[in-house]
Amino acid sequence: MYAPQKHIQSILLILSLLVLSCVPVFSQEGYRKPPKEVLDILAAPVTPTMSLSPTRDNILLITGLRYPPLSDLAEPYKTAG
Repeated sequence: MYAPQKHIQSILLILSLLVLSCVPVFSQEGYRKPPKEVLDILAAPVTPTMSLSPTRDNILLITGLRYPPLSDLAEPYKTAG
């Protein structure tokens, strides 16, 4: 075995041990919510956008969906064509 390979294996072993030693610390902490101010901003209503008809006699107010449901995100991505 070459000397550089031994160094690489040693470094990988040390890194994996460090990562595995940190896992119990993170798992005991549990889920933490952000501060109330951040949650308020995330829960704020979406600002509607406006679209005028070509003749400018009708207006359409569009309110987008900020956070799509997980069921929509889990669907396969469909490409055009």
